[in-house]
Amino acid sequence: MVILGGSSGPADPIVPKALIGKSIHVLGGNLVNFITTREDLLCRSKDVLYAIEEGCLKLLIDRVLPLAEADKAYQMLENRQSMGKIVLKVVDL
Repeated sequence: MVILGGSSGPADPIVPKALIGKSIHVLGGNLVNFITTREDLLCRSKDVLYAIEEGCLKLLIDRVLPLAEADKAYQMLENRQSMGKIVLKVVDL
């Protein structure tokens, strides 16, 4: 069982006895459990950015909005009107 992200709300409840017959284990974790120092953060960030650059990780960007429309982005997230990331554009490059 894998749960990715938490923005959809809590996961469905689990009946522990249903797991026993198949010897299924449930483990949990959070990013905080794996990144304890700034060095850890920088190292893992570098790995993630490299994987994106190499195409191993694909980002699903729903849309890009100007920072001035941050309230619209928030409403879209709150109302589940997006699939993927909503990027707020801070400045033109």
